[in-house]
Amino acid sequence: MFDRVYTKFNEEITFHVDDNIFNVHSANYAYQFKAKKIGRGEVYFIDCNNNKLVLKEYNRGGLIRYFTKNKYLYLGLKRTRPFKEFLMLKRMHELELPVPRPVSIKLSISGFYYTGKIITEEVLNAVNLKKIIISKKINNQMISNIISVLRNLIQNNIFHSDLNINNILIDESLSIYIIDFDNSFFTKRKKLLIKPLDRLIKSIRKEQENKKLIKSISELKDEIILS
Repeated sequence: MFDRVYTKFNEEITFHVDDNIFNVHSANYAYQFKAKKIGRGEVYFIDCNNNKLVLKEYNRGGLIRYFTKNKYLYLGLKRTRPFKEFLMLKRMHELELPVPRPVSIKLSISGFYYTGKIITEEVLNAVNLKKIIISKKINNQMISNIISVLRNLIQNNIFHSDLNINNILIDESLSIYIIDFDNSFFTKRKKLLIKPLDRLIKSIRKEQENKKLIKSISELKDEIILS
């Protein structure tokens, strides 16, 4: 049993959601769930009265995952990963940045530890940059749009802690969206703001070399350093 549960909903959401939306393994006909293995855990795609949502469970990475899959030390609500990501997404959405709108979070707190989940709106009709690179369908317009969005994030002092080709989405109109802001934060330190660009270049090279995209990202990095 958990000692207590904390749930927060985005007051800007106009459609109805309740605590049952987190019960992905129960027979709940108000919500339709579809699980998909992504990264370290499962992500659940939810149909909520024709509103498409995504539920992510927070799971450990690195060596610590061999000792605990999804438990984090609880040091107060405002320091939890779901709460911080929820507020950050909400602020970025207010700034009209291309990120998913947060819907809700849930924390299950037991003693000194917690587990967490977050629900956001789904980016519709989009694929990640990894698939585009592998298919060799990336073009100049896509690259230009990616650089524009990355520049916009940096100009708004946003540090993305895990910027890689899986977390950049491109929809049918070639609009770019950035997802997964776990452990990300706002900062004015240039040295920190350009680090995600290095991480992104590394992820591109790991999958498949794309010299034009890497060159454009490197030029953006130089631009930020000299600004």
